[in-house]
Amino acid sequence: MKNALRGALLSGLVFPGLGQIVLKHHRKGAFLVFLVLSGLVMFVTLAVRQAMVVLEKIQTAGGKLDPETINSTAHQVAADQASQRLNFLFFFLIFCWIFSVIDAYRLGKKKDVESDMTGT
Repeated sequence: MKNALRGALLSGLVFPGLGQIVLKHHRKGAFLVFLVLSGLVMFVTLAVRQAMVVLEKIQTAGGKLDPETINSTAHQVAADQASQRLNFLFFFLIFCWIFSVIDAYRLGKKKDVESDMTGT
């Protein structure tokens, strides 16, 4: 399998930064892995906090667990600043993932061209 395809698939399907690590760009790969892991931890933390706020509001409203109550409470909570941070983190993670795939493909393509020139 060509380096470009292998790097892009590893970064896209397994985890961002893994393609860079396999292609011997360890610092860049480790940085991307750390960046995405940090973002995922923050995303999950914020999502759990928001879910807890929704549950608390439902409990204070009488604890009725029908779909209408859950939906209206979730919409009220979604309007706050934590939701904006969740949206930002979501798009940041998507950007990192796409960047990782494109960069791994580019690095692999460069490695493929170099190996074709040397004949190995």
